[in-house]
Amino acid sequence: MFCRWLTIRAMYHRAHADFRGAEALLLRALALAEQSRESGVRLVPILNSMAVLYKDLGRYDEAWELYQRALALLERQPRAAPADVATLYHNLGGIDHARGQFDSAECFARKGLALRIEHMGTNHVSVAADMVALGAILEAQRKYAEAETLYSGSLLVFEKKLGRNHSEVGSTLNNLGALYTNTGAHSRAEQSLKRALAIRERTLGKNHPDVAVTLNNLGVCYRRLGDVPLARSQYKRALSIFRESLGMMHPKTVSCLANLELAE
Repeated sequence: MFCRWLTIRAMYHRAHADFRGAEALLLRALALAEQSRESGVRLVPILNSMAVLYKDLGRYDEAWELYQRALALLERQPRAAPADVATLYHNLGGIDHARGQFDSAECFARKGLALRIEHMGTNHVSVAADMVALGAILEAQRKYAEAETLYSGSLLVFEKKLGRNHSEVGSTLNNLGALYTNTGAHSRAEQSLKRALAIRERTLGKNHPDVAVTLNNLGVCYRRLGDVPLARSQYKRALSIFRESLGMMHPKTVSCLANLELAE
């Protein structure tokens, strides 16, 4: 029970961009769980949460190892919940997406989505989240039509189930906006990204890394529209947030800095 409390508390710290505090709590939970006779059962949510955190921090290889360890533990359990297995497939797909290994990312994402639909149907928020993740992987491969279909379908589910101003709606709008920028639909991109920014600032706070992701995407949109000064202002604000929360060497910081240099 105490390990579970530590894990929940760590995820609260992560949600507020206190990554150091989150890691300390998770390491403590992991040490306690490993000492327990029921370590196999208790380790899975801790390992998964640590991997989510390490993905945030750009420590992709460490995250991948943790997810694989958690999946192996689940696969040894005869009554493992399909939702738990699907979550790990989802997360493994996300890690390989971040590492640029798109074929394996797509494979994991499709396996997780299929398993989730089999047990939950098509109108569940967890299914919608899997659809967004698969959409992002497909977008990275320029499979824009299927990605847009997945994003749009997910957005409808999130708005219906969670409300129009939920953080999941903001995340999906962010992805849609980036896709519209890539396909040249710049007015739709700006509209989606501005709405995403408002939702993310309201739900996460103005200095959260996810806010910076949307600001960076707005910068790309404005640069494509030819409004370089406005693009620069978005990049500069995003870069300030990334530096403060993630550090100079994080991939998101590096990418945003490169975008700013292109706009100078």
